[in-house]
Amino acid sequence: MRVSILTAALVATPVLGYPGMKNTFAEIAARQGKSDGGKSTEIIGDLATLDDSKLTPVGKNIKQLLSGSGNAESDEAYSSGKKRSAPIHPRDYGYGGGGGAPSGGGGARPAPGGAPPGPGRGAPPVPGGGPYGGTPPAPGGGAPPAPGGGKPPAPGEAKDTPACAADICCIWKYIADDLATTFKGESGRCTDYARAAIRLGFHDAAGWSKGTGNLGGADGSIVLSSSEISRVENKGLEEIVEQTKTWYNKYKQYGIGMADLIQFSANVATVVCPLGPRVRTFIGRKDSSVAAPPNLLPDVNSPADTLIDLFNNKTISSYGLISLIGAHTTSQQRFVDPSRAGDPQDSTPGVWDVKFYSETIGNAPPRVFKFNSDVALSKYPSTSGQFAAFAGPGGQAAWNAAYAHEYVRLSLLGVYNINDLTECTKALPARWAPSSFTASDQGNVDTWVASKGPVPKIPDQIRGGKPIGPPPPPSGPGGPGNGPAPPTAKGGAPGGQYGNGGGSPLPAGNGPSASPKGNAPGGQYGGGGPSPPAGNGPSAPPKGGGGSGYGY
Repeated sequence: MRVSILTAALVATPVLGYPGMKNTFAEIAARQGKSDGGKSTEIIGDLATLDDSKLTPVGKNIKQLLSGSGNAESDEAYSSGKKRSAPIHPRDYGYGGGGGAPSGGGGARPAPGGAPPGPGRGAPPVPGGGPYGGTPPAPGGGAPPAPGGGKPPAPGEAKDTPACAADICCIWKYIADDLATTFKGESGRCTDYARAAIRLGFHDAAGWSKGTGNLGGADGSIVLSSSEISRVENKGLEEIVEQTKTWYNKYKQYGIGMADLIQFSANVATVVCPLGPRVRTFIGRKDSSVAAPPNLLPDVNSPADTLIDLFNNKTISSYGLISLIGAHTTSQQRFVDPSRAGDPQDSTPGVWDVKFYSETIGNAPPRVFKFNSDVALSKYPSTSGQFAAFAGPGGQAAWNAAYAHEYVRLSLLGVYNINDLTECTKALPARWAPSSFTASDQGNVDTWVASKGPVPKIPDQIRGGKPIGPPPPPSGPGGPGNGPAPPTAKGGAPGGQYGNGGGSPLPAGNGPSASPKGNAPGGQYGGGGPSPPAGNGPSAPPKGGGGSGYGY
């Protein structure tokens, strides 16, 4: 039944205008047969018990999304101080480095050394520019503004005015422009802070299951609780937690909540990543300082059926699970295999493309690191077809649509005032690379991912969103590591994702320094400002560690 609901819902959505997308979903439905592989459709929170006659317009819209219909992506935006609704226009999700061809994870690659980006590709526009403009950077980019620093362009009203206070979403536009300066790298790739923000959104929301009731979920407890962040599965999130506290302290006078800030940041980071979807975003969750129940996050070494059962208990189907783990496409692992620290999970780290799917099931370049859990899911009978479909023609648009639907659900787990929320999608940054993307240094990235062995500095540069030069030859087994290794004076704080800790601290030497805790750190990643979070983005737990949590 779920497959038929999925098919009917997708036929009704405008995103099916993308070439090949309808066939992609039909292929997924056919391959999954009678499995639970359709979109997640269970109604959650207060919407599960409220009569339809009592639903607000937002409550009705969210219930439609939760039932698997409607469009979970939106380009609604502020314009000249007023709301402008813009439909999602058909886009050509080309393979120009951003959505690789399905076979072998490849597709033609740019020449070594990296060709200059074509129109609409390469380095991003001014962070926070959106419909309000902004001062262009000097030619070549320069260091992005500091996290929490600089005054973003106004959405028509100054943030300290009664008019802005009267619009719940107004302050969130300022926050979005602030966050975008941290999440967008000089190379056009999204930075490690972006990847960590996405993972933080996952880890806060996924601390809920059907048996936990009102405890856990998207309530901000991963930051507000003194104990939750110390769990092994949350190691590597320490830096983004501290940065989120800085942002919260800067804007709390305007009435924002921590739970909302975490989920809003995740959606800002997603759309800032090239090719990323603009996920519909809702504000008004209730904060909690009570830690989420333990052992509710997935482990990197879990078998497929265990992961599917875990997510089913969160009302997320196997289809939803496979859609969500695609966020690994931006990541670099550190602690599953420390000897390969910094290796990416596909050949275009920092780009929101479907190469994760094609390279998990196909022949990937030597440096691409595959998690055991991802490989298991790619071979499992009820989920293997979804990997193949997302890797094939129309896969980019199909995945973005699926991810957006499933993330709306995830971001509302454990929320019992959904009917009272406000939609603030209009406050998100605009998609700046919605149809195709090739970084100007992609040829150098290709050379790096085609090599084996440690290559100093490059992993840190990619984590920071910086362009890289031609990679030097890999060092020997005893040479410098691929990523951060020596401890710093910062208390040996563990980093990475997927549990990320294992006691492996931040680097000294060629790695970035620790992020300042103040409100006005300067620059970004080697530009005199904060380092990538100690977690280096989606990654994994030390071998033998407990539950890890997916490194989204």
